[in-house]
Amino acid sequence: MRAALSGKVRDGGLLVLEDLPESDGKTKSLAAMLKVLGLKGKTLIVAGGEQDLLRRAAANLSPVTVVQPEGVNVRDLLLHDTVLIARRDLARLEEAWA
Repeated sequence: MRAALSGKVRDGGLLVLEDLPESDGKTKSLAAMLKVLGLKGKTLIVAGGEQDLLRRAAANLSPVTVVQPEGVNVRDLLLHDTVLIARRDLARLEEAWA
């Protein structure tokens, strides 16, 4: 797991935000956010807490996957070009894989 995360950091495929923007559950809004961030290709969004609206928005975007920090695995990291995560969720991810 650490090697996969290190590879993402080395390749510039890990984007850490202070906090993920609130989602309104609309695919168009999520697609616009990803475009503003410059994310192309397969994107893994690691989001803790109640993220039902984010999951609903991502459901219609085939290259986007939303998972809880505890649910991230090496396969997810290798299959996605970019990992988008909030700082607080990064701490939870580190705890889960410590």
